[in-house]
This record gives sequence, structure tokens and C-alpha cells, in this order.
Amino acid sequence: MRYSAVLMACAIGGSTLVIPLATPADELPPHDGAWLQSGIREYQRLNAHEVLSDRDANEARAVTAYVCAVVETHNHLVQRANTLAAALAQGKQRKPHIDAQVLDGMARALPLIVPLMQTGFFANLPSCERALLIVQDFLEKYPVVLDKDADTVVEKALLDAYGEEKGP
Repeated sequence: MRYSAVLMACAIGGSTLVIPLATPADELPPHDGAWLQSGIREYQRLNAHEVLSDRDANEARAVTAYVCAVVETHNHLVQRANTLAAALAQGKQRKPHIDAQVLDGMARALPLIVPLMQTGFFANLPSCERALLIVQDFLEKYPVVLDKDADTVVEKALLDAYGEEKGP
């Protein structure tokens, strides 16, 4: 449907219309630790008011937005997990409709699903600037994670910074 307007414009105008195609996924840079590291460096250069190419400035903004989004997602997950943990604790105090062992199993599973809930992450939620520094420090400390998925790197960096897990 949306291409019919383009084809009609070509037919009416009688001129050749060149439509840029989207970049194939295999040509996009991988979103891994190296991408994060490069983007954080570009972001620091951008904040230092250095002149960057549009591509480098966009990469810096993309990495910053990505890290901030991962932190916000984890914040949301920790909030939900804490709410569920409180509900499970209340469920144990009342006459439960669910077996106490099931409630206990659910309570024990929460930290496995949301590992940041048993850390100081929720109480001391990092700003975007602080999260970038946490990720940068983690990448310098553990360069073996440069080829890992970006979201995994950010999560491991947060876990490392908030004391639950040490190392990659």
C-alpha cells in the first residue's frame, strides 16, 4: 500500500526515482561491548565539545540512549520483583490459597530472574552519566566481554558495581 504512492509518483512524474534501501542487518555494527566502548568514548569527546562527524555523534547518542534504556529496564524489573516479593511475603502470613512451598519457591526464584533486586541498585539508581562510567570501567576491567552482547555487558557491569556478582 505505501509503495503504491511511490510507484504512482514515478508514473505521473515520468522521472526516475531512486529509493534508498535500508541497510541490511549484516552491515549494521554489532551491539556488543566494543560498540559500547566506542560509543562511550565518542560521547565523552562530544561532551568535551570536540568536533565529531555526524556518524560519530549519532553513535555516541545511540550508545548513551541504549545504556540508559537498559538501566531503566532493569529499574522497572527490580521494582516489579520487589512488589512481587512483598506480595509473596504477605501471602505467607495470611492463610494461603497456594501451598507454602510454592510461595517459597517463587520467592527464591525472584533473585535468579532479577539478580539486581538483592543489590543496592534500586536504592541507589545510577543516573545515565553514572551508568556510562560504570560500563566504561567494567569494560576496561574485563576486556574479555568486548565481544558479548551489549545488554549482557551493561547488566554485568551493574551487577559488578552493585556488589552481587564479581567478574564476567
